[in-house]
Amino acid sequence: MLSIKNNIKKSARLIFVDFFGLVVGILNGFFLPMVFSIEGYALFRTFTLYATYAVVFSFGLTDGLYLILGGKEESKIDVSKTKAYYFFLIKLQAAIFVVLFILSYLILKDTALIFFSFFIMPLQLIHFFRLYYRALGEFDKYSSLQIVLVVLELLNTLFIVFYFKSDNPNLFITFKILNHIIVAVLFTIIFYRNHKDAKTVKLERVDYYKVMKSGFIVLMADMAAALMFSLDRWFVMIFFSKQEFAYYSFAVSILNLFLVFITSITNIFYSYISKRIKDCKYIKNLKNYVLIVSSFFPLGYFLLKFIIETYLLKYVDALEVLWILVLMLPFISVVNVLYVNLYKASKSIKIYLKRMIVMLFISFVLNILAVSIFDTTAAISWATLISFIIWYIYSSKDFESVAVKTKEIVYLSVLIISFIWLKVADFNLLLSIFIFLLILIIDVITFYKDDSINILKTIRNNLYR
Repeated sequence: MLSIKNNIKKSARLIFVDFFGLVVGILNGFFLPMVFSIEGYALFRTFTLYATYAVVFSFGLTDGLYLILGGKEESKIDVSKTKAYYFFLIKLQAAIFVVLFILSYLILKDTALIFFSFFIMPLQLIHFFRLYYRALGEFDKYSSLQIVLVVLELLNTLFIVFYFKSDNPNLFITFKILNHIIVAVLFTIIFYRNHKDAKTVKLERVDYYKVMKSGFIVLMADMAAALMFSLDRWFVMIFFSKQEFAYYSFAVSILNLFLVFITSITNIFYSYISKRIKDCKYIKNLKNYVLIVSSFFPLGYFLLKFIIETYLLKYVDALEVLWILVLMLPFISVVNVLYVNLYKASKSIKIYLKRMIVMLFISFVLNILAVSIFDTTAAISWATLISFIIWYIYSSKDFESVAVKTKEIVYLSVLIISFIWLKVADFNLLLSIFIFLLILIIDVITFYKDDSINILKTIRNNLYR
């Protein structure tokens, strides 16, 4: 527990930055739908859906470095090689931009895809630095990058909502692209200035191939995971109206507010898991802590329901899928923070890819059945939830120390059943929160008493230091 506590203390700045990002995400989640028209919001969400897959265009280079550098210190790596890989990435992204822009502008004439072609290169360069600093455990530098992006995103939102008051998402997307270009250039300059003594070496093709070979497998697995996260939106976009897609995308954008925090914790623990991959007790404790904390995330639905019904009536239909999607949060948390990091830290990347291919197939079949039998967006949400539950159980079998136990199944069953009951009962805000919180606390104490006490001690010790 002491090690985890130290990890949290060292990473407090990063958590704060991501919390700030969460606040900005809340502003975007509620203000942008108020400003944009339904069609405009659908265009914006289509662009963000495309952006989900932007990292694939590194072809494994960045991910390969992430695997190689995981758990190491910057002073003990060859920075000159890192520079060479980065310069190669710039040339690669420039070529991709030219091809994709011609395709989107001259052939497909897809507005969202045109914006996406401009977004790829700066996003890839930023992603390089994100993974580089995360792998080395350099969270101060990583959080600095994140805070600049978040501040620019906040200014972007404030300008669009309060100054331009435009219902056209094109301006917001343009500013978003410019923000990423600024950050990419800024951190490129900082990186080269900090390592000006390390000259860029000339690498052979085989050097790039070795890094990209292992990285590409991880990339494909990560992309399969990303497709699983977004497969429901593709089905909604293809089989339902633009309005229903906008409602569903709004629900997903609200879910993403929680995923910001989950991603923050995922980023923090990769470096530490890499160093303690054989410590079964550490891994087991980490899973329990993540499961307990994430079990409280669905509680936010009741507050979000009140806000949407009060201030965003035109998106009230999104609640029909949002309440189902929030039930995924405990499963997503454990999968992202623990399982995915364990696959990468243990270098079990081929197993990771195999598991993701199977899960993607299962998710696809479930979504097909949802559309064919029920033909509702709510059915798509249920299919997605079931997919993540299966993934949660399926991947746990690869790591003996975190295999799913009977008490875990009962604990999660109580959580899901009580949440569904409260949703159907439709009590007022305060009563719903009180009852669900009471059930959760009893559930935690019954099955994870010692772990919950350790979490409370950690919080208390950090508050009074």
